[in-house]
Amino acid sequence: MSVWIAISIVLLLPVVAARAQLLPDRNVVFAPLSGNAGAGTHLLAGADLYGEFCRTLRGDDDHRWSARVGGSANIVRIDSSFSLDMLGMTEIIIDPNNDIAFNPRAIFWEEGIVATLRATDRIDLQLGFSHRCKHDIDNLETELERTLIYSSVYGRVLTRRLPVAARVSLRGALRLDSYLYRLDSRSTSKAAGVPPDIEHLVGSGALTLRLDWQPWSTPLALALTATGGGSLFTVEQNGVALLSNTSALDLAIVSEQPGAGTAALFVRWEYRRDNGIQPLPTPAALAWIGVRIGATDRMW
Repeated sequence: MSVWIAISIVLLLPVVAARAQLLPDRNVVFAPLSGNAGAGTHLLAGADLYGEFCRTLRGDDDHRWSARVGGSANIVRIDSSFSLDMLGMTEIIIDPNNDIAFNPRAIFWEEGIVATLRATDRIDLQLGFSHRCKHDIDNLETELERTLIYSSVYGRVLTRRLPVAARVSLRGALRLDSYLYRLDSRSTSKAAGVPPDIEHLVGSGALTLRLDWQPWSTPLALALTATGGGSLFTVEQNGVALLSNTSALDLAIVSEQPGAGTAALFVRWEYRRDNGIQPLPTPAALAWIGVRIGATDRMW
C-alpha cells in the first residue's frame, strides 16, 4: 500500500464517516495481546494505565479543559492467544464559566470487561461489555441537568501494525455496540425527547485508523489517528432509524519506550453531534492541545 494512499484514507475518515455519541474511550483502543507474555497461563498478569490532559484551542461555553484517566487490569492471559481484562475510563469536562475560568461541569464514566482472542498473526477479536454514565458536577448556578446511562455489549476487530513503507505502519479497529440499558434524563420539559435521545439508541459502530511514522533513529515517532462512527436511533412514532454523528482527527509526537510506556504531545480536532452536557442536545466543534501517557502498543 502506498504511504500516500494510507494517509488519504486516514485523513478522509472523519469527513465521510457518520458519527456516534460520546464514549469516554473514544480515542483509545485497548489491545492487550499486542505485548508478548510468553508461554503458559498467567493470572492477574498486570495492569496498564492511561492518562490525558488537554485544553481547547477552539472551544465553546461547555468546554475549556478535559482530563481523562483509565486503564486495564488483567484477569487471566493464556500464552499470547487469549486475554480477559477489566477496563475503566473517566473523563471530566471543565468549562470556563466561573471567576477562575475552571469550572468542573460534567463527568463521563465507563467500566467493563473484555475478552480478546488472537485470530491470526495480524488480527485480534474482542467481545466485551461496557457500562457508561454521565453526571453533572458544578451546575448549581444554571440548574441545568442531564443524566445519561448507555450500557452495551460490543465486538471489535483489531489489526496489528501493517507495514506501509519504510518506517511507516498502519493499524485499525472496527467496533460494533448493541445497547442494553439506556437513560436520558433532562431537567427541562422543553428538551424532553429532542433527538438524539439516548433512550432511543439501538446500536453504534466506530472505525479507528492510526498511521505511525518513525523518521528518526530515536524512540520519537509521528502518529496520525482518525476516528469516525455512527449511531442508530429509532423514532417510536414511525419506526424510522436516524444517524447521529461525531468524528476526530489526532496528530501526535509520540515517544515509545519498550517496557516503559508511551508519552505524547498532541493536537486533536473533534466534532460531536451531541456533547451530552446540555439538556437540549448541542453540537460541539472542538480543537484541543494536550499531553497523554499510556502503555506501549497495548493502548493506541
